[in-house]
Parts: sequence; structure tokens; C-alpha cells
Amino acid sequence: VDTAAPTATVTLSNKDTQLPANVVPLSGTLSAALSSGEKLAFYDGDKLLGFAASVVGTSFSYDTPRLSNGAHNLRAQVVDAAGNLGPFSSVYNVTVAVVATPTARVMLNDSVSLTKNSTPTLSGSLVGRLASGEKVVIYDGGQKLGEVSPATGASSWELALASPLSDGVHALRAVVQNSQGVQGVLSAAYSLAVDTERPTLSVIGNDVGIISEAVQFTLKFSEPVTGLTATDFAVTNGALTELTPLSPTNYRVTVTPNSGLQGTPSAPATIALSLANEAVNDAAGNTYAASSPSVIATRRLIPSHLGLPV
Repeated sequence: VDTAAPTATVTLSNKDTQLPANVVPLSGTLSAALSSGEKLAFYDGDKLLGFAASVVGTSFSYDTPRLSNGAHNLRAQVVDAAGNLGPFSSVYNVTVAVVATPTARVMLNDSVSLTKNSTPTLSGSLVGRLASGEKVVIYDGGQKLGEVSPATGASSWELALASPLSDGVHALRAVVQNSQGVQGVLSAAYSLAVDTERPTLSVIGNDVGIISEAVQFTLKFSEPVTGLTATDFAVTNGALTELTPLSPTNYRVTVTPNSGLQGTPSAPATIALSLANEAVNDAAGNTYAASSPSVIATRRLIPSHLGLPV
């Protein structure tokens, strides 16, 4: 018959009073190593949780089973083979506060990949219902752009950006976030390029020509453009006879001077080429902005027998 209680005392070293996990890792020390047949028991109040599997000398560790959210009163004592109980440790009071991860998922509409609008309205859909207090948060890379709280039961959302996006490519993602700041799964990245710059134009060509000969100008836009036609030009003292695309950015314009023009080196005849405002667009929809006046090039013309200046 063994009625002698174990004498080793138990000290729990845990200090945190609130934990965001259902399993509480306990650790501490014994006043003396366990004797043969003794083991270390753990309790939540009076409920036995289990026994330590890891006791090395006078040190121990033990992970509790999954505990429910709320307050728990954890303590430990040594138990011998006959069932005699040693003294309880001091109670470790801890509150388990596990916040559930949002289960609803969010998607971004990606129908537009290039825009001239630096404050676009972003939108998307929801897979699953939002819980109370949950919202959709939108990011550009790691930078938060904004958030929106869809109506209860909504299956879609939209957000008008308050601050403009910079020109360039943006990796937009969205996620559901609950009232405790816990986020669900980020959406796939939506790549949106913003371009607010209008195309600019430079013109290449000699500034002196022969009255009786066709004149050519080479137009160089700052980026690929579309929509340019012969009707977008106006010519003073001549007529546009050919518009030739050379590349997505370069065009050649051929102009024939009007017959009967007169000119001398000191008072040459002049032809002028003008381009209409908003004649072309870039891929984002930005239009060319003509200067005022809209003349893009001039050419002084002299009779052929005088020759071009060297």
C-alpha cells in the first residue's frame, strides 16, 4: 500500500494572459526530478487535460488539447503510480481568443488592362457571403488603395479610387478582412497599366526646298498612334499628295507645292503643314494635342535654277 503523496512542486512559467491559438503551450520547472512511476498531470480547472510527454530533469513542456475560446484556469501536479497527488501549481489564467479567418473570397474584374484614367473605379465579385463586420480591402502591390463594405448578401463590389495611380503598371489585388484585421486569401493579381501622357510630335525635313518639286516631311510621334489620315492635315500653298506609314510611330507626308509660286532666296515662297487637334490616339486613348496655331512644319521654297543652299 502506497499512500505517500509526491512532494515535488510544479511551477508554470507562462506569462501571456491572452493567446490567439486554441492549443496553449505550457512549460515550467519541477522542484525535483520525477521519481519512478511519477508523471506530470495538467488540468483546466478540475478537468484533466493530459500528461506531459516531455520531462527532462526538472524541466517540462506540454501542449494542451484544443481549448475553446474564452477563459481557462490551467494548473499542474505530480501524480505517482498509486494515484497519490502532489500539490497543485499556481493557476495560470489565460484567455483563448482565436479569430476565424474570413472564408469569403474576392475577385477583381480584369477586363481593362490599359487605361488613361488614373482614378478608375475598381470592381469585382465575391465568392461566398461576407460575415458581419467583414469588408473588401484593395492593394496595389503592398500599398493599400482603399476598402469597401458591400451590402449584406452582396455578390459584387466596386471602389472609386480617391487618389490617382501613377503612370505605369500596377499589380492590383483584393482580400476580405474581418473586424479584427484578420485577412482571408488574396485574389490573383490584376495587372493594370495607367498611361495619362498625350503623344507628342517632332517633324524632320530640310527647311528649304525647290518650288517645282514635291516636299516630304517625316513625322515622329513619341509613341505608337492610330487614326492618322490625310484629311487630318491642312496645307498652305500646296496639297498633300501622299501619307505613308513607316512604323507605328513614324509617317512620311508628301506635299506638292501649288503651281505659280514665286520665291527668291531673300523672299522665298513658303508652304506650311498643319495637323488637326486630337487627330491620333495612343493605345490608352490619349489624343494628340496640337499647338496653337496647329502648324507643325514649314518649308521655304526657291526656284530650281538658284539651287539649294549648302
